[in-house]
Amino acid sequence: MFADDPDAMPFLAPGFGEAWLQHWASDVRQWVLTVHDAGELAGLAPLVRRRRGPVRTLLPLGFYVGNYWDVLARPDRRREVNAAIARELDRRRGAWDALVLDTLSPGSLLPGELARAGLRVRARGTRRYPGLALPGSFDEYLAGLGRRHRTDLRRRLRPLDRGEVELVEVREPAALDRAVVAWQELREHWWRARGKELNPDHTRPEFAAFLRSMLRDLVPACRAVAWELRDAERLLGVSLNFRDDRAFYCWLSAFHPDAARLGPGKLVIAESIRRSIAAGLGYFDFMVGAEPYKYDFGAVDRHVPRLLVGSATSRSDAALAGALAMERLRAA
Repeated sequence: MFADDPDAMPFLAPGFGEAWLQHWASDVRQWVLTVHDAGELAGLAPLVRRRRGPVRTLLPLGFYVGNYWDVLARPDRRREVNAAIARELDRRRGAWDALVLDTLSPGSLLPGELARAGLRVRARGTRRYPGLALPGSFDEYLAGLGRRHRTDLRRRLRPLDRGEVELVEVREPAALDRAVVAWQELREHWWRARGKELNPDHTRPEFAAFLRSMLRDLVPACRAVAWELRDAERLLGVSLNFRDDRAFYCWLSAFHPDAARLGPGKLVIAESIRRSIAAGLGYFDFMVGAEPYKYDFGAVDRHVPRLLVGSATSRSDAALAGALAMERLRAA
């Protein structure tokens, strides 16, 4: 189904979901709805169910580490598949209380179909996903930046263009495993050196196991990219990202503190944009988060809705009211 859906993003790849289920998702059960047309699979909604106390919550398979999610469907049956998924969720309303959708793909048809099916769709604001439409050439991209940012990016790329450093693609399984080990070590050193608080999940062995398994599957399929930034003597950084036939998805990088003089983060992003344009991709996605550096590259926000969906039972209504009240208290 992933292969048959041209709009499916890498976060819906089987290798991503399998690695997540095996190494990261310890308290969920798979809950997958499938839609068939004349005996053939036409679409599916890869969900999981988690129970916390009395509340039964449906979540996207891959939640927390996956930046996008949507229903998979044959393109000629996309609306019908989404409508069928919504109707089936309504039919099974006694089996769940809340459906949390915070990472829907842009243009998803699911929210409208959920509302038409009679389910309670509650908006909870949006999440900012900066990104930029890629032009036909890197020179054209640079010309669209302000003079200061254009000059800065050219300066950042000089060590790469002069051969003083290189950005090497990693593809072999054993080399990918070593890159994950190096990424985890560098991530901790890099953040500590900058005096910032590291996401503790990034240090966990379970997260490293997820990365190794996922990359071993997605890199050969050209749905993930692993790069090492090197000079003549040593490894300076590791960058782990995703891509498909349309877009590059900028994800996780880590660098040696001694490489700070290079501005390695900006160097790798600038080169990622240059390589994406050369490969004919149309979009560069910085993914979730409104960090200021993203806008230096010309990023513009896309707003992804955060939705909480209820099954329209009294139990579900109480669960939604409690969840929304807690969110309002946290925001106050």
